[in-house]
Amino acid sequence: MNYGRFYENIPQDINIRAFGGEVTAFSYNLSRDPANFLPNPASLRRSTLLGGAEPVDPDLKGQYIDEAIGGFEYEVAPNTTAGVRFVHRSLGRVIEDFLVPSSGEYFIANPAEGTLGQSLAFYDGTHTAPAPLAQRKNNSVELSVRKRYSDNWQFLA
Repeated sequence: MNYGRFYENIPQDINIRAFGGEVTAFSYNLSRDPANFLPNPASLRRSTLLGGAEPVDPDLKGQYIDEAIGGFEYEVAPNTTAGVRFVHRSLGRVIEDFLVPSSGEYFIANPAEGTLGQSLAFYDGTHTAPAPLAQRKNNSVELSVRKRYSDNWQFLA
C-alpha cells in the first residue's frame, strides 16, 4: 500500500493571463472591398485589453492531489506474472479565479476557503452564492499480465 500527496504548480492559464500582463489588441476592417484584407487603424471599432496583476487571496494555499495505491502480483508461471491494483485519487485543493461581487474584478483564491474564496458572484452583479468546494475523485482497478523477455518474446497487458 502506498500513499502520496502531490502538490501542483499554479495552473498555466492563471500564470499567463492573470500574472503575465497579457495584452490583447483588436482592430476590425469594415471595408466592403473583398480585396482589402488589411485592418484599418482609423476604424472606430478597436480596443485593447491590458492584463494586470490580479488580486490574490492572502490565504491562498497550493493545490494538491492525494493518491492511494494498493495491490498485488502473483507469478502464475515461470517468467509470467498477473496482478491487480486499486488506485484512489482525489483533488484536495484547487486554485481558481473568482468574480468579486462588490467591485466586479476577478481574483485568485481557493474555492470555499480563505478570505476571498467564500462566495461566487453572478453576472447580474447583485446576487452571490456560497463557493462550492472543488471535488474530483477517481477510483480505478488495474489488471496486468506480464511475461518477462525469454524464449525470444515478451508480453505486457
